[in-house]
Amino acid sequence: MPPMKKFFKKIQNQLLILLIICTIIPVFLVSWYGIATATDALRDLAISRLENMTSTSAGKIVYSLDHIGDDVLFLSKVPPIQGIIRAREGNGNDAETNSTYDAWVERLNTIFVSMMEAQSYYMQLRYLDENGNEIVRVDSNGNVIEVISDQNLQNKADRDYFKGTMNLELRQIYVSRLNLNQERGEIEIPYKPTIRYATPIFSAEGERKGIIIANVLSNSLFELIKRNNQSKSVTAFMVDENGYYLYHPEEKKAWSFDLKSDKNIAKDYSEEAVSELMSGDDG
Repeated sequence: MPPMKKFFKKIQNQLLILLIICTIIPVFLVSWYGIATATDALRDLAISRLENMTSTSAGKIVYSLDHIGDDVLFLSKVPPIQGIIRAREGNGNDAETNSTYDAWVERLNTIFVSMMEAQSYYMQLRYLDENGNEIVRVDSNGNVIEVISDQNLQNKADRDYFKGTMNLELRQIYVSRLNLNQERGEIEIPYKPTIRYATPIFSAEGERKGIIIANVLSNSLFELIKRNNQSKSVTAFMVDENGYYLYHPEEKKAWSFDLKSDKNIAKDYSEEAVSELMSGDDG
């Protein structure tokens, strides 16, 4: 008997849980289908329907994210990056091009703004130096793009994404877990679900000189899941790799890790079901 059929026999009169793992981000897309009195034929139909639905949703998510790493690598190579590095080392002047530090910063701001005008899902584009200080930062709320002034730039040396990216080699990409964006140590309201893509910056001499990082507003991921929930026969939610809810139709369960809640898939389903779910086996 195939593994999925064995699983059905064990949880008959309960729920079928099917897991599809998106490898681009460390998040699970989860769906279930009620089959309390289903016949074998209906079970097979349910499996087929869920596989098609979750595969399609996962494919859309992958398609929407797979080019972001390329954008980050592109931004890491634009001339203002090395110009800023040279100007900082030259006390505000880039001897190679006779440009000033401020001129290079303005050029990088212009590039960031242009990227955000073309791609509305970018919430932040930043260049951080080797000490975690924001050197250039441009924000967008989806409608208004703002170049952040020097006095409002922050130090992010304590953030996991900075530490993780600084340990990477040239052209490697850091991808964060999906979580709620924070500013000055506080979760932003309204919530902004964010994925961060980053790559390290090196000088011409090979010294580490910080990171380029893109904050991607990930509301589109949840729109895909919400569309699945429009069917009365299917409910979808997202959990992280530890089983904490990221999205759930019951709002009080969403973002349970970031909000320090105890809402977890292990509290809602049997140990056997959770084990099958988190194994990543789609049957």
